[in-house]
Amino acid sequence: MPPKKRPTNRDTTQDEFVKSELKKIADRFPFRDEFDRDLGNGDSRNLAALCARSIAYLENYRERDSTRFYLDLSRSNYVTVLYYTCDPPRWEEAAAQNRESLERDPENFNALWCRCQLYLRQMVYRPVRDTLPLLGSVLEDPVVAATAKAELGVLYADLGPAFYQRSRLLLEEAIREMESVQRVDDEVVRLRLVKWKFDLVRTYNRLMNKGSIRTYWDPSLEPSPSHADMFNRIRILVEYIQSGGDPGFCGAGWVELGDAYKKYEENVPKGLRTEVLPDQMTINNCFKTAIRIAPDDVYVLERCGRHWRQRASDVEGFEKAIQLLEKCVRMDDLRDVAFHHLGLAHRSVWLEKEGHAEARLHTNAVKKGGKKKSKKKNCQNQNKIRINSCRSVAEIPENCPQDVSTLSSSPACDDGPVAGPHLTGRSFCRSSSDNASLLNAVPVPTFRKMNSSPATISQTLEPRYPKTTPSEVPRHYRRPDYYDNLRAGNPLAKDPKHQDLLSARKYFQTANAIRQGKSPRYLIDLARTYLSTDDSGTARELLLRAANSTDYNSNDGAYLFEQLGLMEEKQVESQSTRVHGENGDGVDHPDVEDVKNLFRRAIRYSAEGRERSKVAFYHLRDILYRQIRDCSPASSSEVLQEEHLLLYTTIQDAKKALEILETMKNSKTEMLWNLVRLFHERNRREDREAAFTYLALLADAEKLKENMAEDESIHYRTEQVIEIGEARTRVNPGRTKETLSKIYAWLVALNNDSATEENGKRAPRKICILAPSSATPGTETVERVLSDVIGVEYVRAYLEDSPDIPAGTVTHEAIEEVVRESTAAIVNLQTMGGDEANEGELIMQTMVRNFLNHPDYHPKRICQVVSMRNARVPLGCFDDTLNRWDLGDDNQTDVEDPKDQTDLAFSLLRALFLTESN
Repeated sequence: MPPKKRPTNRDTTQDEFVKSELKKIADRFPFRDEFDRDLGNGDSRNLAALCARSIAYLENYRERDSTRFYLDLSRSNYVTVLYYTCDPPRWEEAAAQNRESLERDPENFNALWCRCQLYLRQMVYRPVRDTLPLLGSVLEDPVVAATAKAELGVLYADLGPAFYQRSRLLLEEAIREMESVQRVDDEVVRLRLVKWKFDLVRTYNRLMNKGSIRTYWDPSLEPSPSHADMFNRIRILVEYIQSGGDPGFCGAGWVELGDAYKKYEENVPKGLRTEVLPDQMTINNCFKTAIRIAPDDVYVLERCGRHWRQRASDVEGFEKAIQLLEKCVRMDDLRDVAFHHLGLAHRSVWLEKEGHAEARLHTNAVKKGGKKKSKKKNCQNQNKIRINSCRSVAEIPENCPQDVSTLSSSPACDDGPVAGPHLTGRSFCRSSSDNASLLNAVPVPTFRKMNSSPATISQTLEPRYPKTTPSEVPRHYRRPDYYDNLRAGNPLAKDPKHQDLLSARKYFQTANAIRQGKSPRYLIDLARTYLSTDDSGTARELLLRAANSTDYNSNDGAYLFEQLGLMEEKQVESQSTRVHGENGDGVDHPDVEDVKNLFRRAIRYSAEGRERSKVAFYHLRDILYRQIRDCSPASSSEVLQEEHLLLYTTIQDAKKALEILETMKNSKTEMLWNLVRLFHERNRREDREAAFTYLALLADAEKLKENMAEDESIHYRTEQVIEIGEARTRVNPGRTKETLSKIYAWLVALNNDSATEENGKRAPRKICILAPSSATPGTETVERVLSDVIGVEYVRAYLEDSPDIPAGTVTHEAIEEVVRESTAAIVNLQTMGGDEANEGELIMQTMVRNFLNHPDYHPKRICQVVSMRNARVPLGCFDDTLNRWDLGDDNQTDVEDPKDQTDLAFSLLRALFLTESN
């Protein structure tokens, strides 16, 4: 969301006074001001989407269950904030909601704070001045202060996984404070305690999700908890909730307890488990108890229906889940999650009734809470030689070398050498000629027997299985798990009008409509129903719509690009069959390269989301294998061989399928960097996404500084990272913000002395804007580039009218603290042509000089804005001490044009990170 234009008719005197008074209150209760800042940053940068989605849900919640909605005022105050934060602001609705909150609790701190912000944003000062005395006095009541803290803790959980730890801290602290107060016997306070403890249970349960602790937990604030610690805390909280007697919270508490224990079992080996459910209950007992206690609670119905769907192993089990979910959506027709699980349940019923192989997933052990079983292979089949006939060695052309010891050999023929995985120490090309004499010139490799241990894989890939003649090429001996293939499969319907398949499609469409067509996961599952009815056109349209959106997370991305890659791979195969009959070329190279990039993106998102898109690894490896085997003229042999070698050895070296990704990131650093270099240097259209993908894997593994050549510097590698980001934005402009935000984070990690600060705290990534005021020429453009193009958190440290540093506290020390907590700073001291520097600009110049001369600020990266709309930097400011970021002028730069904004963003990265000191 672009920064809102500031009003020019502001009453400066009153504005400064009320901001100063609000700052005094914020100093006593800093959590509120921090929440307002966090609302527009972190995982919730897309504030427009957040407002639209949350307002619709909260309005429905308010109408459906007003008693629960107003049990505490967290939701009421939240919707008030969203009303006046959205663009355009909904002032009247915000005021009405705020009045309702204050009528229910006149001393609610967050409601009073919202009232001040609501009118301050409209520059109506009288209501603010009238509210300030009460706002300051209510904090003296410990119950009011604890309530305000708890309500913010509830809301932080809605901002995404990056804020779960913050939510937990506030809720735990508020509950402790509330329980220490004598008024805890008050019925209203008791009910609120039950609600907050349930909210805390949900937060702990979310923290137990895969990757949450590892990715988002800040160990500098507190040590990371184990799954046993979190489950034990959930169990204690649920015991208190049960004593409260509220059926809705009691039932929901059992749901969360059962779900938490499920995650505990998944993450803690059986021999190390110390926690058990109460009274020796099972997970299923927890959900049965929940539905018995609260049979009409929509949350309980939704979660129980979801549980029974996941555990069902036959039609009867799925129909039980369908009954619960249908009851849920009858009571609340905006439960998109319930509609989604209805669709999944009907799809499973269709698989069962039509007898598809994918129905075997329903009887796998994972459905019953155990470990996933791999399909046992027939022992006799393991002793069979699995071979795949290929072209004869006699097809090797004369101009190919007879001895190629490495895969990076310089080309010796028009098509370039391609190492065959079936030929040790030799290369071959697709172009054929009569060279049977080479068969005697090249020694026949010796192969290992099947019962011997696998050899260390060298660059010339030695096959596992023996062969009788040189023309036989052994197939790769490690294949995807049987159930992984089934999970990713989309079987064709025997009856395209099967009622359960059509019902699944209808429910997916309903869930997607509730989310305004912006849920990637719902679009993917909807597309799979069309693939099963052989409507690949509609399926492709839906998948591409999901791929072009900006609303999917890493887990959704892994699922999306795996499915899109599988679909496009089939399409390429069908096209290749038709083309082969016409011109003899069986490979449609541009499409094949696109498919490879789809699987690469699935792998990248798997790494980021801690998911395991195992099918993508195998399919990418097999495509590369076929290209090497066929020695496609459009393929560069060195790049093909290196990437195939990476995939081949990674899969072979991983002891289990789940370890493939970790093996690639932790054991193949040198190969990954070599691939990044090869793709970047070749620089074809398809190479730009590939280079970005493998660079992302290195960044995720914190290997950006490793495997540097003796003559390679941080400066060179920084430039390489920026160039890879620029190349990706040219071929994928729809993901510019994603690209730039990651490039910026990688540059911070690459140019810091260490990946983390002392005590394990993550290095800060926010940028500070230093300017005399918001009216300084170029400031609005700087904010737009940072928020809309790069998507990085920034803090505005202006001497006047700074939204992030309230009036009354803009002092030298305050701005120093802001700069100290930032990774970089952008100095904007431009004045209009002909104007002399004013007092504020002179003060800012002095402060910046002090930063530059102070040793504490030497690691900070500071650049200076120049040339914006006939503006100039006052002469003699910093000479050549600072790098300069040129914003262009009216005749050259269109600040509204996406391309120009992207160019500005990359020029900023160069100004910040490509300094002489690098």
